This record gives sequence, structure tokens and C-alpha cells, in this order.
Amino acid sequence: MDDSRFRQQAPPSGEHAPPPQPVLTTAGFHVPIDAGDEKEQDQVDHSRYSRSALKLDEDGWLPLVQAAYEDEKRTKNTFIKDCDIDIWTYFADEALSTVEPAILKAICYGDLNATCKGDVGLSKIVQSYEDRSDTQATVYLHQMTAKDLALVALQYANALDTSYTSYQAYLIDHQADQNWLLADTDSGRRHFIEGSKGNVDNGKKRVLLGFSRALTRLADEATKENKTHIPFLQYVGYAIKGTQRKKQHDLLTSTSWLFLFTKYICATWKNFPPINMHNFTVCLITEEVVGPVAEMLLTRLARAYYFAGGFSIGQAGASMSSLRLAKLSQVDREKVWEENAQYAKSMTNYTQIQAKELASRKNLQKTDYEKIMRQRDDEIAQHKQKIAAMCDHLAEYRAQIDVALWEKEFPEELQEFRDFEKFVEEETNKFQD
Repeated sequence: MDDSRFRQQAPPSGEHAPPPQPVLTTAGFHVPIDAGDEKEQDQVDHSRYSRSALKLDEDGWLPLVQAAYEDEKRTKNTFIKDCDIDIWTYFADEALSTVEPAILKAICYGDLNATCKGDVGLSKIVQSYEDRSDTQATVYLHQMTAKDLALVALQYANALDTSYTSYQAYLIDHQADQNWLLADTDSGRRHFIEGSKGNVDNGKKRVLLGFSRALTRLADEATKENKTHIPFLQYVGYAIKGTQRKKQHDLLTSTSWLFLFTKYICATWKNFPPINMHNFTVCLITEEVVGPVAEMLLTRLARAYYFAGGFSIGQAGASMSSLRLAKLSQVDREKVWEENAQYAKSMTNYTQIQAKELASRKNLQKTDYEKIMRQRDDEIAQHKQKIAAMCDHLAEYRAQIDVALWEKEFPEELQEFRDFEKFVEEETNKFQD
């Protein structure tokens, strides 16, 4: 990536321009990425992504990248602990250079399906990315159309044993395991939160309860805003072989258990329309080290984490071993990534997207710079007023004291007064220079 294009540009006027951001040139992340602490995630305001997306054409994606980083820092996972804002921005710039601006907007708004349906050109780009996904590592997004599932998830996770909730839990679990009996459910077992020894897996239960809270919160927000639907439920992941991964999702194998749980709930509801899961390949990964940030960033912007009302459970980027192409030699790995980068630059709108972002970023930084300078001018004006007031008070006080008497009786206090006079005089002279 030619990172020099994204270095902060000093505004054309003024000598107090912000210093350039450090830009990463080399890095490697080979430590397994854990989920980190997710307790504060319930407090994240995910709506700010859609608000920032409204100004994407004007401000570019930097505000989105910065907001996502702040929220990701809350998890304190092994990746983010060693990833400062400059590294995050560097990799995000590379990843988003392969994401069409209209796609990025739709990801933040939460309705990629409608956007692609209404734009033939955009659909062709997504299809070309999908075609490329068997050759190049990509980030993909699944989108489900479904209603509020919070109550069922809550009842299921807590194994509530009323006749209705127990039977509904049985219907859900029987779809997942044809050998599942009603007696299994009546005994308190639940397929989707059961551990390997038949006990309750507290981690899965925590996920299900967090998912329920998120859906409840979204439903409350929708009611407050007089909306009839919550945002679509989404799943974001990366894949080395995109077609194979899509097939796994379609066949309900090797996919998110939270998605399967939701799908089976909907299947138990009478007169509920069929569930549609739409697959979109949205981002091409051009460097191995870009992968984790690309996935974490897009997962967060899409509200795809379970604690935001999505299906992504583990920390996005947790299983990156396949992305490292460990079975290949170092020479062959370098060749693959070189080809990936070349494809993005020559066969997609990579260069045009970067150029547009660069222009937006210059304007944004100029606006930020001018805002800082206005604040500085205001602070100087306020300081001038304070110094002027001090001068007036000193003049009044000086007229009231007997200097000869003070020199004899209060020499220390007189010296303090003269020192203060000197300070005020020096401050006044600064503004006159």
C-alpha cells in the first residue's frame, strides 16, 4: 500500500498545522486473538456509525474508522492491546480501499440487500468480488430478514419450564438434532447451550442472553422512533475460499450456531415467511496483516456482533491461521499476496476509492485544523480579558498602598505584589508583540 497518500496534509495556511500521523510500514500479528472483555459493549452507541455514514461523501471514512477503534478498544482483546490508532487506521485504509463507498454506506445503514437490488452496477461489482473470492481472501457479509427474537432467546437461555416455552424449545432443538426427545427438553437440557458433558455451557448462555438484550434494545429504539422493524441481523466473516464458505452457510454446516438457533426459531412460528439469508462479498484482503482489522472493522460497522444484535460471536479475526497460508512456502506466500494486491489495484476501483478518500480527508483535516485554531483564538481572547481585568485591579490596589510603609513593615508582601505586577506586564507585552 502506498501509505504516503494518506499522511495528514497540513492546511495551506498557518504554521501551526497538526503533525503528520505516524504510518506503519511493517507489522505482523501472529498471536491468537481472544474475545476480550465484552461487558461494556452494551453501552456502545452503534447508531453513530449510520450517522457518520450520512457524511461519508463529505468526510470520508476516517470518522467511521476512529469510532470503530474506540469501541473495539473496550474489548481489550490481545490484538487491540498492541494495535494503536495509527496501525488500525493504516490497515483500515487498505481494507476500505477495496470497499465501494455505496457498499460501505449500506453496511452502516444495515440494508445491503436493498442497496444491491436497486443498483445493477453495484451488484456486478459484488458479483465480481464473489467470483474472485475463491482466489483471494475476502470479507463477506450475511444478512437475514427476521423479526424480534429477544423473548424466545431469553426464555430458551434461562430454560424456563412453562408448557409453552418448554415445547417451543423442543421444536427448536429437534430441528438441530433429529434424535432430540421431548424428555430431553423437559429434563432442562437445551441443545444450543449444552456443553460437551451435558452441562450448561456458560459461555454460550452468556452469548444468548447478550443477543436477547441487544434485540430488546433495538426493539425499544424502533418503538421509540415509530419504526416497524429492527435492523437486519447480520454475520461478517473472512474466507480463503469464498464459494466453499457460502455453501457451508447455505447447507447449515460449519456456520454460526447463533444463526442456526435463530433460523430454527423462525421455523417454529406458524405463518412466518421463509427466512432469506443473502450473501455479499464486500472486501478484498490485499495483505495478510490487513485481515484482522478488515474483519473487525466491518463486523463492528455492520452491527454484526451478537451484543449489537448480530450473529458474529467470537472476536472477529480470532481464527486467522488459514489467512497465513501456512502450507505454502514463504516465496509462494509472498507471490499470492503480491497477486492479490495487484488484482485489487488493476481490476477494481481501488485507486479511485483511495483518491476520493484522500480528498475527503484533506478537507476534513483542514476543517478540524480551522476548528482548533478558532478554539485557540477564543482561548487567547479570554486570556486577554483576564489580563486586562488584572491590570485594572492592580492599578486600583497600587493607588491605595503606601509603598514606603510596605517596604518597612511588609517587605515580603510588597515583593510578591511587584512579582505579580511583572507577570501581568509580561503577559500584556506578549499580546502587543
